[in-house]
Amino acid sequence: MVSLSLLVESLLLLPVVYLGVTAGTGFFGALSDARFYRIFQVILLLMAMEGLGGGALTGDGAGGKSPCRKRPRYKKPRCKNPFSA
Repeated sequence: MVSLSLLVESLLLLPVVYLGVTAGTGFFGALSDARFYRIFQVILLLMAMEGLGGGALTGDGAGGKSPCRKRPRYKKPRCKNPFSA
């Protein structure tokens, strides 16, 4: 479902998307193919580590630093899960 806040956030991020496409096009033209794809693979690896690690690179999920860490069953969670219904 598309909410107003999601629509506003998407519109606010459009300039960032444009800058990313422009920067990627410029890097692709300036670098050799092998170097560009090596940098691209490193970026993809870092993104995968972040996704699989539950925020290991940013500290959102590593070492109990998250404000939404698990609590005993009898206590309510500290924050609302944005993916729950």
